[in-house]
Amino acid sequence: MTRILRPGGRLAIVGLANNGSPADWVIGAAGLPADHYYKLTRGEGHPGAPIMEPDMSWAQVRKTAARLLPGVRYRRHLLFRYSLVWTKPA
Repeated sequence: MTRILRPGGRLAIVGLANNGSPADWVIGAAGLPADHYYKLTRGEGHPGAPIMEPDMSWAQVRKTAARLLPGVRYRRHLLFRYSLVWTKPA
């Protein structure tokens, strides 16, 4: 994707990661109330899109993104998600 992106173009990725350390489990616990709320109010229906189990830990995602996308903005979100936003240099 980085190859076909125009200079100045922006790439955004949202993904899921595995807990790989005790700190990951503690941070992930903050999302459990939101997870329970969504299950109670919206049910456990299928999202309608194929979902693959994550095969990388949070640290692996962050390290790989920094290596492949210099200057990437990495953010960890509730419900076990992360986002990467990268702007291709001009």
